[in-house]
Amino acid sequence: MEDFLAWRDERVMDEVHLYGWFIDYWMETGLLRDIFTHKIATQEHWNLLMMPTVYPKSSVTYEKICGDQVVTPTMYDPHRINDVSGGCEPVAVISAEKLADYNEGPDETRKIAQV
Repeated sequence: MEDFLAWRDERVMDEVHLYGWFIDYWMETGLLRDIFTHKIATQEHWNLLMMPTVYPKSSVTYEKICGDQVVTPTMYDPHRINDVSGGCEPVAVISAEKLADYNEGPDETRKIAQV
């Protein structure tokens, strides 16, 4: 348990960044962004970020991989075209707070069921 608590305390802000990045990823139709800076990423940087157990955060920082370059053109995850049926774009906005609410939960759950 102590190992988990140490890991949690060390990673909590990274997980917060990851959560926000994950929302941006889907809302921006798979736009490749750095998880920690939210700057536009290159395909190379993206590929490294997608292997967090292989490449630690310190070795794949935006500055180390992209430097000062302006990343153009913007790149999108090929997964959104090749593997996601119906494309990669938001089709509904769901509220976690409403899902957990006894009064509003059923209507919010219905949104998910209708997708």
